[in-house]
Amino acid sequence: MPNKNVSSEDGQASPGKPFQTEETLRSWTVFEVTSIGSNEKSQHAVGRVQGRNVVTSAIQSFDQKTMSVRTLSDRVFHLKGAPGLLFETARHWGHWAEMNEVKGTAADVRNQYLLRPSEALAAHRKTIRQLIQDHHGQNPRVFSSALHGTDRHDDDLTILLDSDRDIGNLRDELEDLICVPVHLLIPSDLRSYFSVEECEKALTEAQPI
Repeated sequence: MPNKNVSSEDGQASPGKPFQTEETLRSWTVFEVTSIGSNEKSQHAVGRVQGRNVVTSAIQSFDQKTMSVRTLSDRVFHLKGAPGLLFETARHWGHWAEMNEVKGTAADVRNQYLLRPSEALAAHRKTIRQLIQDHHGQNPRVFSSALHGTDRHDDDLTILLDSDRDIGNLRDELEDLICVPVHLLIPSDLRSYFSVEECEKALTEAQPI
């Protein structure tokens, strides 16, 4: 059962590969569960590690600065990229929950582990600017809720920038850095997402990162 006394798949090494005490978890979320016959709750990270689906044993601690969790089996998982389960991982979680007799519906508690976009921006401002410059972006700026600090944990970080070149995998690198969904726009893109009035407001209020 998924409580503090139970280890899970994070303790299994792949055949022919050494046991790793630290790994990177992508396409992830965190579920809180209660086992049948017990009111004890535990939280488990779920996601992909090097192409395989993983459900961790109960999370014992969380380091916000490094976005890493330490589990009951004393393994460390670094949460990387924007959260969100792949279909096959969600199915894997369903099988795990059934086998471990989870009571009721598991609660998705990823927001307890995430910074709001405005908080992520404040924490990583210098590195964000450098990544954008490395990908030939110029004049990066933010607007709307992330600018005013009224954003929520499930919002994305929308960055307005100038660029006449391919910015490649910039979005992926930014999401790996801040673990928040990132939306990159150039000024001409605004019309596809906002009304004329909203475009004008965004361009007027946008502030440099």
